Amino acid sequence: MTRRRFWTVTALLACSLLLAAWTVFLLRLGLDRADKASSVASAVLTFVFGVAGVWLALASRPQPSPPEPSGQAQINTAKDQGRVYGVQHGNMIIGDAFRPPDGR
Repeated sequence: MTRRRFWTVTALLACSLLLAAWTVFLLRLGLDRADKASSVASAVLTFVFGVAGVWLALASRPQPSPPEPSGQAQINTAKDQGRVYGVQHGNMIIGDAFRPPDGR
């Protein structure tokens, strides 16, 4: 059994036992007191899950992208079936693209 699967099964069993214990506790309290206890428990759980949701939303915000490099823009024009290749990093080809010797 992998470690992840072990912890998943353990968490499911723990939640099942907690739910069973909560049910027994509410059955022994009686209807009126069980209603009040459930209201308090739901308010606490709503607060906990709300804070966790806000924290996860803030933690998963996309980070701002780095600023674009400043500089002058390069304008390329081509005439008579010429080709212009612009390369940001690396070499720039001036003229027609490479063609194999057989002319294809």
